[in-house]
Amino acid sequence: MIYYVVTREARGTIHLFLAGDGKALAPHTRVILYEELFRMRRVPTGTWIFSDLERLDREDLERAARCWAALEATDPAMKLFNHPLRVKRRYELLRALEIAGINDYAVHRIDEGRVPERFPVFLRVENDHRGPGTDLLHTAEELAHAIAALEADGKSRDHRLITEYCAEADSEGRFRKYGAFLLDGEILPRHLLVNKHWVAKGRDREACNETIPEQIEYNEKNPHAEELLRAFEIAGIDYGRVDYTIVGGRIQIYEINTNPQITVPGWGGGDPRRTRIKIEFAESFVERVLPWADTGKKASVPVRFETGSALQRRGFAAADAIRRIANAVGLGRFEPVIFTRMKKAFRRFR
Repeated sequence: MIYYVVTREARGTIHLFLAGDGKALAPHTRVILYEELFRMRRVPTGTWIFSDLERLDREDLERAARCWAALEATDPAMKLFNHPLRVKRRYELLRALEIAGINDYAVHRIDEGRVPERFPVFLRVENDHRGPGTDLLHTAEELAHAIAALEADGKSRDHRLITEYCAEADSEGRFRKYGAFLLDGEILPRHLLVNKHWVAKGRDREACNETIPEQIEYNEKNPHAEELLRAFEIAGIDYGRVDYTIVGGRIQIYEINTNPQITVPGWGGGDPRRTRIKIEFAESFVERVLPWADTGKKASVPVRFETGSALQRRGFAAADAIRRIANAVGLGRFEPVIFTRMKKAFRRFR
């Protein structure tokens, strides 16, 4: 069995794939929410993928690492992907890629108090995948005004980045963003998105369809595999998708997502050739991942996720019970807020 651990808010990525193009994997994959994992006293052996690590706080990362350690101690040859304490999240990763000479642009946390040496820049939240939070800011004065606007909007500067602009349009004003997966040490190209806006996160249908031959060539030749493998190694990531572009003939990495969208059911961009590209990718993905489910004899290992005082552990158990009751009686929408507040309260008892 393959165990895919994910946050509640972002579980749709894997569920969409398993319900559609990846349905051959569905009988062999169990999706586990982190909050469910942390209630377990024993965890099953098998292949484990720890995803969505950028969305976890410090304590939950440490809990997830206890699960990893228990599984690894049982069988060092077990397939475990994305060690929760070794994966570099966005800020640490982009800094490391700049230092390693892979990226040519810099990032700063707002609360560092440093002014970028190169403009334009933009602001974004550090650990989400929604893209830029501002338009391009061309001067230090514009940057200062944008930071001041955060406070005026009631938003904290914590966990927000100043990112130097790094993109390059072709002669027709089109920007490209490439995406490729790492699957057990192998790079598998996924997509080439083309857009006339510098944020090539969405798809310009006309531009994407015009460049389908380029997309096919990218998937077939896998031209950046060696450089991407190095980036994944620096990131400490074993499974995920890297998003990047080419500027001045050099790859420039934007992020590596540990819970990436694999494929979306029914989406073909309005062109049957693009649908075929998606299906062929899904088939290649399933072909590589399906053997991970063959992990031999079923077993389980004990894991202790809470390490506080006895009173604290009893408090967490009570919070779990209340959460289950809330879900059972149809009050599940209140459960995340209630449980988070209860956790904070019981952590005071040491």
